[in-house]
Amino acid sequence: WYPSSFIYGYINGCAESVEQGQFPFTEEFWPDQIRSICGCVVDALRHSMTYQEILDNATNYDASLIVGATFPICIREEALKK
Repeated sequence: WYPSSFIYGYINGCAESVEQGQFPFTEEFWPDQIRSICGCVVDALRHSMTYQEILDNATNYDASLIVGATFPICIREEALKK
């Protein structure tokens, strides 16, 4: 179980970081699509780790591995929606 404040905060923080970082794929997507990609990533986290594991410093490395592996998949899924 993940609180909605975490999910909302993750999606907003992720989208802001992506937009500020001006990653190449951002040129292809509108801001709402970037948020959708970030939502896809947080869904992968929710299916892979408990909320407590996310909060636990010992597993932050695991979370970043999941995010790194999932981000390209989520980008591809969003591109296919076009």
